Amino acid sequence: QAKNNNTSFLERFFRDFDKLSSSAKKRVNFDVVDAEGCSCAHYAVWNGNAQLFNFLLCVKANFELPNKSGITPLMLAALRGHKKMASVISKVVSDVNRQDAAGNTAMHYAVVKERLDIVELLLSRADVNPYIANREGQKSIDLTHPSNAVKFKEMLLRHESRKETGKREVEIHNDVRATPQSKEKSRSKRTDS
Repeated sequence: QAKNNNTSFLERFFRDFDKLSSSAKKRVNFDVVDAEGCSCAHYAVWNGNAQLFNFLLCVKANFELPNKSGITPLMLAALRGHKKMASVISKVVSDVNRQDAAGNTAMHYAVVKERLDIVELLLSRADVNPYIANREGQKSIDLTHPSNAVKFKEMLLRHESRKETGKREVEIHNDVRATPQSKEKSRSKRTDS
């Protein structure tokens, strides 16, 4: 019954929202929060509501807002196992390493819930740091279930390898762009010092 009420509410909301003028739509704030600091994005992710989630993406809602406990929608997606939502959010947020009040990251939540699929997608971002410790001093690898430990370590090795390859490609790219004259100037500056 609650789901039907929720669905009919959303259907009415979207129908009524479509009737608003474009200037009125721009004034609607979808980043308002409740007493716990949860935004519409938090609720869409927590409930796995794809329709609301996609709507919030279209209106450019803020998926980086933490609630009062510091939990972001990305952390909730990892916690609830919503891989598609986690994938999209990880592409639109600037900080995948954000920590909640306990010092946990989205990576911590994915590991604790044994969601290696989400761990893998988080590790696809070069800027993710899987070695961040929470307030208890635990890194995500410390929270790995023994049955997943080998697979998680393999994922970490692939992540480190990709990061190293990326660094080498940047160095090679920069070296190729440098002209023989600029290389000579750089060498002479080093020998003059």
